[in-house]
Amino acid sequence: MADNNSPDYKALFLQAEKRRKEAEEQQRQAEERQKQAEDEGRREKRRREQEEERRKQAEDEGRQEKERREQLQKLSRPTTFVEFLRHSHDLLSRPLRVEIPSRSITGKIPLPTGKYYPIRLEH
Repeated sequence: MADNNSPDYKALFLQAEKRRKEAEEQQRQAEERQKQAEDEGRREKRRREQEEERRKQAEDEGRQEKERREQLQKLSRPTTFVEFLRHSHDLLSRPLRVEIPSRSITGKIPLPTGKYYPIRLEH
């Protein structure tokens, strides 16, 4: 009863199985490429964020340096006589405070060896 027109089912099955495996392999490769592209996108995004953070940090450091320079210029500028009098008055008019006796020096005061000190005081 073998008819020459009947298909070879085993060969058809093997061909279908081969096509299915190739399709699965292509699908797996496509998924892998997509995953690699996503990973590359994440790395690129992370790199851009780090670059932006470095840029912001450099701007902050530059701004802080500029503020420090301005502060130093304000502090080191020549003082006028009126400012000198005002600051002197402020400092000298503050009342003296007596500290806790336990924080005071007790006993003998050591000699100032290796330090500058006045030899005599004049009126």
